[in-house]
Amino acid sequence: MEIRADIVLQAVLKSFSDVILPALDSSNRLAQEQGQLMLSLLTLLKDRLPLQYEYDRDELARLLALWDELQVTSNDDGLVAKVGEFQTILESAEIAPCELFEAVVGMRTIISKQVEQLPSDPRHSWDGALKAVLSSAREQHMRERSWLLIQGWESDPDSVPTIETLIRFKNIKAPARRSTLEM
Repeated sequence: MEIRADIVLQAVLKSFSDVILPALDSSNRLAQEQGQLMLSLLTLLKDRLPLQYEYDRDELARLLALWDELQVTSNDDGLVAKVGEFQTILESAEIAPCELFEAVVGMRTIISKQVEQLPSDPRHSWDGALKAVLSSAREQHMRERSWLLIQGWESDPDSVPTIETLIRFKNIKAPARRSTLEM
């Protein structure tokens, strides 16, 4: 199962346009209309998803600029602190999602090359390296299972931790746990 949203959306769009829409009763105008609307919305989502992060970052920058332009003076220290916090968030959001993903792919490539070299490198313990790689693979596999948990594939979903607990950056709010089968 794929976890990258852009690839999943492309597959859903293809299935929807090639299989589902043609199977709808052509005499059911409402179903045809809603099907076309869903196809348009999925296409919009696929096209705009890569821009969402930049859009939000741009909006935050514009709002902070408006705050400065208004030359707001406030006696509310909490409010001023919050604006400062938002400025810090903007400054720390300098990397684009595509750059982050390219870094992930780059690190995978570098690590793969290193692992291939390990058997011939007398400086490293093959056992230790193998244990580290297998441990990392187990963690990644669990993250991927957790990412897809909402789809309802797990026979014992309670045995898989939520993705929010597995991600190191804990500023993510956890949605209610449920599968698509319950919707």
